[in-house]
Amino acid sequence: MPGIIAAGSLVGVFSGFMVARIASWLLLCLAVVLLALIVWWMRQPRLAFDGGILLVYLRAGGPYRVPIDAVECFFLGSGPLKLSDQIDAPYRTVNLIVRLAEKATDWADRPVKPALGRWHEGYIMIYGAWCEPLSLEVVSRLNVRLHQIQHPSDDQCQSTSAATSVAAESIGEPAPSAAEQNP
Repeated sequence: MPGIIAAGSLVGVFSGFMVARIASWLLLCLAVVLLALIVWWMRQPRLAFDGGILLVYLRAGGPYRVPIDAVECFFLGSGPLKLSDQIDAPYRTVNLIVRLAEKATDWADRPVKPALGRWHEGYIMIYGAWCEPLSLEVVSRLNVRLHQIQHPSDDQCQSTSAATSVAAESIGEPAPSAAEQNP
């Protein structure tokens, strides 16, 4: 949309009529502002931790502030690629799913921007097309961070060793076989 506005406004910039030039410059400024807003909004994280709160950015305006005690885990899912309101999307994408506790009934459902995800019956689904590339490493990092926030009294060494083992697993190095261990 900003590109169309910008292209249309450039036609009038070189026009001989002063009114057309002014209108074109105003349209060009509008296109730049819209483009800046789109870039700003796309750079926002979909999820963030802020102390004991999970910030969920799936709507215009401020984020939902979910208490961290209401969050159980993060995992990967799969679903249709939602780039528009088409009903039967021919392609699939990896989605990030946040599981909320059953006891957190106040957080079971929230209205969100349908293009970004879905929040229904205690599950928050963030469509993978609108966030960083999703992998097991990303999900493991989120779960380790969630555990660190929910259980701050745990030994720091346990958290570090868990993060290290998660990183080693995500690299994809196979475990040594029995033949390699006993030559």
